[in-house]
Amino acid sequence: MAESELHNEYPSLASWAGKVALVTGASSGIGRATAIKLAGIGMKVAVTGRRGGRLEELREKLGRAGAEILPLVGDQAAEGTNRGFFRSIRERWGTLRCARQ
Repeated sequence: MAESELHNEYPSLASWAGKVALVTGASSGIGRATAIKLAGIGMKVAVTGRRGGRLEELREKLGRAGAEILPLVGDQAAEGTNRGFFRSIRERWGTLRCARQ
């Protein structure tokens, strides 16, 4: 579904364009699908997961469509990983608007 179609189908989502989201587990499954949808409505999306190659593929795919994606590789169970994710997001974009785990 194209970005304009998303805005027509869900006009309230247009207000999220340009905001920052964090999606964990974005290298596959529901996390990946969520990242694609959020990027499709114009959000800047930080994507996390343990498989860096898959996150980079997602960044390249969505980047070609004009999306701003920040791949962050790491295991959330490891101490300090989440702090590092949030630090990277703040350095790149500032405030985080929503997170999806």
